[in-house]
Amino acid sequence: MTILAHTLGTGDSYNFIMTTEKVDKAGPFFEKIKMDPTTRLFSSFSQAGLEVSMSRVYLGIHFRYDSEEEHKLGTKIGEYAHQNYLKPVNNTN
Repeated sequence: MTILAHTLGTGDSYNFIMTTEKVDKAGPFFEKIKMDPTTRLFSSFSQAGLEVSMSRVYLGIHFRYDSEEEHKLGTKIGEYAHQNYLKPVNNTN
């Protein structure tokens, strides 16, 4: 989500809708179940990223602490990648 914020040049504040039709019932080796509702409205990339991280807690796969730290680390990695690897393309035609 950090990379999207930088790529779109909007900073963290950005309204968008994420649609997910089906998810794994209890992990990748389980059947899929229909989401209700199928769409979620977010006002920032960090809000969406944190919700994705916390979804693992709701599935019973991780503890809250793990997901919060995972989100912080993912943000740091995104910042590092943006600063060190993602450079503008020079379009000289």
